[in-house]
Amino acid sequence: MHFQWIALRYFRETVQTRSIRKAADQLNIAPSAINRQILKLEEQLKSPLFERSSKGLKLTAAGEVFYRYVLKTHADLDRAIADVDDLRSARRGHVVVACEEGIAKDFLPAVIGAFRAQHRHVSFGVHVRDMQTVVSDVAEGLADLGIAFSPSSEPCIRRRRETAVAIGAVVHPSHLLADCASIKLTDLIGETLIVPDNGFSTRRLFNAQLGGDAELVIGRQLETNSFETMTALIKAGVGVGIRSRVGIAGEIGRGEVAFVPFEERSFPRETVAAIVKRNRILPVAGACFAEAVDDALSQLGDERLQADQPDTISVLPSLAG
Repeated sequence: MHFQWIALRYFRETVQTRSIRKAADQLNIAPSAINRQILKLEEQLKSPLFERSSKGLKLTAAGEVFYRYVLKTHADLDRAIADVDDLRSARRGHVVVACEEGIAKDFLPAVIGAFRAQHRHVSFGVHVRDMQTVVSDVAEGLADLGIAFSPSSEPCIRRRRETAVAIGAVVHPSHLLADCASIKLTDLIGETLIVPDNGFSTRRLFNAQLGGDAELVIGRQLETNSFETMTALIKAGVGVGIRSRVGIAGEIGRGEVAFVPFEERSFPRETVAAIVKRNRILPVAGACFAEAVDDALSQLGDERLQADQPDTISVLPSLAG
């Protein structure tokens, strides 16, 4: 049976004041409006809710039962309103994020900083993982949110938002390729390449592009599971790194390394994706932060398109890498 919310409110106020007139004063409406709504309730229930006498109003047995229902309904509504208010303001809570190294270095700090400026009582746990561990942490509920490069597809994982970023060569500023707008794979023939190991999606994308020419390109190769180590080796002039910009915004901005993207038609872009466990309802703070990450990923994609233009020599450190 459906009851008008305004009728329930008028009924509750009447019970609490024991008078239609006092309830009307409290609600700043005409007594006849309250009386009309109560009569409609009694008609729906086919039972009187009040005993009316010269001493005022007294609940009938049916009225007592109905009043308990109204109190419960209003309590549920109050809780719902409070939850919505909490969702809007994210007053407090703890958010666990699992992400890859470059994302933890360049992308995430600015997003967390901006979020905590508005929600200073929300705390964070940031776990730096490889891609597959990011996925498994989210799947097992160990992290509220995962952010990874081209995360693997799992039935229990859902991608909230993703954006494409270019893969390219990272070189010492004195390298001959440093001033190029873009390069082809063949431009790397004879170079000492510094590549991430097979646990990283960048390596898998790179291997897929080599085909039968692998022996030409990877004649000299260094492999690492650390992008920080890759950057240090590039700065030392040891070789050419293969990666995206994400994670080296500071080094690019300071002129310590140069990033040269592969031509898009000859090399696919990588994606940065925010993932959550499918069908899991995130805690309030986690849900709010996930929305902030969605927005930042959209900006990251826009900035990346701008940064790929030949005349662009720097990127915004807040959201790029």
